[in-house]
Amino acid sequence: MMKSGGAATMFFDDVQIDGRGEDFAWDPGWAGDGNRTTYEDREVVGAHDFGFSATTHAGGTAGEAGGGLWRSGAFGYYADRVGLLDLDQRLEARGKVKLVTAGPDSDMHIGWFNSSSKDKSPDEAGNFMGIHVGGPTRIGHYFIPQFATAMGTKGKVDQGPVITPGKLFDWSLVYDPAANGGHGEMRVTLGKESATLALKPGQIKQGASLDRFGLFTSQAGGQMVKIYVDDLKYTAAKP
Repeated sequence: MMKSGGAATMFFDDVQIDGRGEDFAWDPGWAGDGNRTTYEDREVVGAHDFGFSATTHAGGTAGEAGGGLWRSGAFGYYADRVGLLDLDQRLEARGKVKLVTAGPDSDMHIGWFNSSSKDKSPDEAGNFMGIHVGGPTRIGHYFIPQFATAMGTKGKVDQGPVITPGKLFDWSLVYDPAANGGHGEMRVTLGKESATLALKPGQIKQGASLDRFGLFTSQAGGQMVKIYVDDLKYTAAKP
């Protein structure tokens, strides 16, 4: 049958066809067409599959960054080398994004971070300034500002724009250390909605060492986010 559904496993033997018997004691050499299929499963739990992709999910011409990022397995990232940045500098990024699909209890991150983090993701280990794409599941996936200083102090808003699967969005992120009375502020915009995260006094002084910009995974157990970004512009250190 060709209608999508589950599998039926059945076996036949001692068949009589118009008085002719077939006991399948050996392969009778019947003709077969499309009856044996093999494929490679590209979405094994915990097996990340993201990076450069010659696809057009996020619009424009072929070529974008993204793929499947699992909230499980070993930490992984795909990012550009941007020199060395810190929290005393204004940081800006923008581009296009499309969330293709995402399971419950799944998330990922976009932004500036430090490549020295190996065993823990930067949102947990520290040295991160960017965007968190994640639940709670009852909402879907927020697209909101998040940071972690070099000392491990973390900040994130509770709610903000929701990234709808299958819809293409323009997005931007601005971190301004001079805003909020000199204490620093992050502002993330997705489409026509925004969320602002004000840093607390003294958090800028805790610092952050940022040498990469890109995508990275979370490590708590969970499902997969399949997301793509394109037409990126982002702050990098001067050569």
